[in-house]
Amino acid sequence: MKQVLTALRFFGSGSYQSDIGCHVNHAVSQASVSRCIEEVSRALNLPGIFNRYAYLPENIQELTRVRNR
Repeated sequence: MKQVLTALRFFGSGSYQSDIGCHVNHAVSQASVSRCIEEVSRALNLPGIFNRYAYLPENIQELTRVRNR
């Protein structure tokens, strides 16, 4: 759970890893943040996960439709 939350905080903030690790309520090392990001990214990219939860428009018309919704 902590690994996923750490990675999501990084993905959401786009911040530097050390800033996330030093967060007073989270307190993990930069190296641990890096490992969390790597492991969670690897898991999210597994075909069974990615194909179930991620949708990428295949052409400009689909992209426009998705943006308008």
